[in-house]
Amino acid sequence: MRTLSAPGTGTLTDRYVAEVVRRIPPGRRGAGAYAGTAWHALLIALIVWQHTAQPYRTDEGVHLDVLDPGLWSGWIWPVLAGLAGLVALDVIRAVRAPTRALALWNIAAEAAFTLPLAWILYRREFFDPAFLADVNGGWHTPDGFYTAAVLLVLLAGARGVMRRLAEARA
Repeated sequence: MRTLSAPGTGTLTDRYVAEVVRRIPPGRRGAGAYAGTAWHALLIALIVWQHTAQPYRTDEGVHLDVLDPGLWSGWIWPVLAGLAGLVALDVIRAVRAPTRALALWNIAAEAAFTLPLAWILYRREFFDPAFLADVNGGWHTPDGFYTAAVLLVLLAGARGVMRRLAEARA
């Protein structure tokens, strides 16, 4: 693969990234500035992992999906739309100062992501039951696990909204 570059300056991509990073205010640079989006990255990684070539096999060699296949005909789409919106807003926030409009868009994206995800977890439809049965070895996941997962998702969403509103006020 060829890259475009000028002698002594690196690739155009390197120069573009350096210019974008230069425009990010110093207080918002670094991994700590976006630590709240780590769980968004985790969900993206899980979805990508599932769609790679047969990511999970049982001891008998049977391929199992990690996420419930029924998600793809319904509730996963608002979750993915909200996730895409949150990622896009993070990119915009990296190069622009926070505004009320960005905070309002963040509320909409966070709601589109968080509420359906909480509903999926509440109904225990996130993981493929065959996958859970194989991984758990017959052990039933307690109801408290799902309740805690729903509460954590809702609290993380509320925390993200409050953080963005506080940024817009500052």
